[in-house]
Amino acid sequence: MVYRMHLLCKEMNTAFEAQLKTSFTKVEILYHVHQRQELSQLELQHLLALDGAAVTRHLKRLEQEGLIIRNKKEQDKRVTYICLTEQGVRELAVLTKQREAFQDNLLREFTDEEIAALTGALQHISTNVKNM
Repeated sequence: MVYRMHLLCKEMNTAFEAQLKTSFTKVEILYHVHQRQELSQLELQHLLALDGAAVTRHLKRLEQEGLIIRNKKEQDKRVTYICLTEQGVRELAVLTKQREAFQDNLLREFTDEEIAALTGALQHISTNVKNM
């Protein structure tokens, strides 16, 4: 069952990236930064459960696309903060609509009860993993 879940995650990620023409990590980063208005790179690293080098690569790409700004504060030059640009906010809105359409298509023909049961089962598995 664990192997099947692993394959399903890979299949969903591949389909998501093909349909939206972007990575799920990009959507996650834009979402988290938008939720907090401003976020340190280290906080983002913990939220995404990625290593620092991977986060830096993603942020560099997003900065080049004009979606985020990275800056340091006078009080502590060691910490890098990230915030969305106006273009980043617009991009997140588009990606959010596309993500919702992807999810609707993914759960097509599921009843509300089946979705609730699946959500509960996934939460239960998550809790068990955290307690290992």
